[in-house]
Amino acid sequence: KNVTLIFSCNTNMQAKNQVNVPELQGKYRILESIDVGGYATVYKATAINAEEDKVVAIKRVSSVNVRNKYTNHPCIEVRILQDLGRHPHFPDLQRVLVDKPTGSFSIVMNYFEYTRFGDFNRLMNEHDTIQYIRTLLSCVVELAHCGWIHRD
Repeated sequence: KNVTLIFSCNTNMQAKNQVNVPELQGKYRILESIDVGGYATVYKATAINAEEDKVVAIKRVSSVNVRNKYTNHPCIEVRILQDLGRHPHFPDLQRVLVDKPTGSFSIVMNYFEYTRFGDFNRLMNEHDTIQYIRTLLSCVVELAHCGWIHRD
């Protein structure tokens, strides 16, 4: 899959009723903030003017983190998603949108329904744990087949 990367490569933006994300305006409507991580904020959104009301996940990386030469996570993540193609347990990279004036960018991926691991972990029985580990290992194997090593 070819996605043009037009940037060189930890957002503290808090979601409000109105989120100012220039590169998404006119393309996506943000429904809610899902999580704020070390270098990005992830939103649940829908495409505007789409034939169907498809929900996507949008990871917004601020310009501060794009310019940080010591943190290359966003660029690596985009490259990994490009390499992986389709896998049932990895998000499918749909678009990379860039706000050229600021250098901020957004990674648009398919949305997975989820339960936070801390909540899920408390409810897991032995069978669930085995299934979870098998799924996790299938992801690690797929990364390795694509030439990537997961160091967590």
